Amino acid sequence: MSVKIPEEKLAEIRNASDIVDVIGDYVQLKKNGRQYGGLCPFHDEKTPSFSVSEEKQVYHCFGCGAGGNVFTFLQDLEGWSFAKTVAHLAGKAKISLPQVVESNEYQVYEDTSKVDAMKKAHQLAASTYHSIFMFTEEGSPGRVYAQERYFTEAQIDHFKIGYALDEWETLAKVLEQNEFDLTIMEEAGLVAKRKSSGYYDLFRNRLIFPISDNNGDIVGFGGRIVGEGQPKYLNSPETPIYQKAKTLFHMFEARPIIRKKNKAYLFEGALDVMAAWKSGIENAVATLGTALSQDHAKLLRRNAEEIILCYDGDRAGREAIRKTIPVLENVGCQIQVCLLPDGYDPDDYVKEFGEEALKAYLEKELLSVMAFKMYDAKQTKNLQNEGERLKYIEDMLEAIAQLESIEQEHYLKQLSKEFNLSFQVLHQEMMRKERKTAPVRQQQQAERYGDTVKAHHTFQTARPIAAHIKAERMLLGYMLQDEEMIWRVTERLQDGFNIDEHQALYAYLISFVSQHPEKGIKEFIESLEDQKLAKLAAYLLMQDVKVECTDAELDDYIKKIEQYPKLLQIKEQQQAARLEQDPVLAAQKQMELIRKKRELLGK
Repeated sequence: MSVKIPEEKLAEIRNASDIVDVIGDYVQLKKNGRQYGGLCPFHDEKTPSFSVSEEKQVYHCFGCGAGGNVFTFLQDLEGWSFAKTVAHLAGKAKISLPQVVESNEYQVYEDTSKVDAMKKAHQLAASTYHSIFMFTEEGSPGRVYAQERYFTEAQIDHFKIGYALDEWETLAKVLEQNEFDLTIMEEAGLVAKRKSSGYYDLFRNRLIFPISDNNGDIVGFGGRIVGEGQPKYLNSPETPIYQKAKTLFHMFEARPIIRKKNKAYLFEGALDVMAAWKSGIENAVATLGTALSQDHAKLLRRNAEEIILCYDGDRAGREAIRKTIPVLENVGCQIQVCLLPDGYDPDDYVKEFGEEALKAYLEKELLSVMAFKMYDAKQTKNLQNEGERLKYIEDMLEAIAQLESIEQEHYLKQLSKEFNLSFQVLHQEMMRKERKTAPVRQQQQAERYGDTVKAHHTFQTARPIAAHIKAERMLLGYMLQDEEMIWRVTERLQDGFNIDEHQALYAYLISFVSQHPEKGIKEFIESLEDQKLAKLAAYLLMQDVKVECTDAELDDYIKKIEQYPKLLQIKEQQQAARLEQDPVLAAQKQMELIRKKRELLGK
């Protein structure tokens, strides 16, 4: 179905969608004067170059050139269409969208009713499971299991724990009674189709844990079997609203604490998170039946610098940590490792030692990445065997060679003491390995942090900005903030701007203001179909310009703009004069051109 959105509805959504709040869901923003700054979500960086203006409702990255408004941010970052972006922001602001309305300017070709139905159905399912668990006789197996696991009322309320009956059609009937299309509910992962006819519940005889997306909408469930049965844990399948590689359990609920502490605990499952939360570790999240993805890592890094990996200390747990560390390192996370004692998960640990003991363990029993590597390597080697001992030392020296100098010294001393070896000899061997691996590490760093910036480098340059370019940018910046400035410039500027992108933006701006005098800069940026011009406009709005441009300043900017083609002409004439065969005539021409240039510059 074709759905069209009127301008007044777009304006309502735009005004209700503060750019700092929206971008704050993706980037850990810190206020810096009148603007907010953080790490750019569009390229990998260690030093923040991303800036957001609450006053102007635009963003710009001074590293890669990304820029725009609240709509373009979501379109570029999520890869969404304009339609999906509008629907998302409308839902976030609790603004209803009409199914069919007429508009000449904006047309949406996506019907979001299926996604809405899936989310509403998940909300109904969560409410149904929770009610069964809390208030029904049939829900007693779930309550007994929760009591055996020492679940508290606070836990049950915070995680909205529910119970799926050991029956085939409980949820299917509820959904059907509420007029949900069961073919869509199958696609949503709530029911499955029988081979004969009809549908049955996907979750049966399980303690249920709702899974929320980054906006707090329930998009899936995790289920732990009550009693005997397989599989022990069951998670919702991939659906249009639930992608495992982009979703972390408890992320939405824990995000405020994670940001406040700048730290997140990463566990393997939902029950681990619940045990940690009960023990006072509220900034805990978990993957759900999948390895940590690049999207997971980016989501974590946008909200915290420090990530603590809390996995089992057995072979499988250590292997998972080995795979997870480089994924987190690639997005610039600081990593520590907390290995739970063999045979214990967080819930077991709480049962035996208590909540305070688990909290203390998670906060104090931490290993650096290097310390973990040393511990992990020892578990697979017999250090009494000379060959394996030497291989262990060699492997550790390679790992130490990649550390900062202070850490290198610390771990070299540790190796020296442990194996009674000369510190100097170990240091020399490490330096040899460091020289050998340096080109590779430098290339990796360039690919991660340097080349990305160079590839997107649009408006910034290391060289001084030419006077006419700076003047054009300043004037455009003033015009984008003050409509009166547009007409002040057009009255004085005779031939337009010298830079093609500046002239194009200037022409679009004049045309837009003439045709839509009632609209503002937000609408202007949205009207720019050329993304390069939209990014340029965002960049110009982020310039630090004074509230008002005086006539003297305006005249000076215009003078520099109009001088440039004349100076360029003089430069071309000087080059031609150098080719003059008569040296006397050549000198006369050069002197005349120097005089013209000085006169033009007022020197």
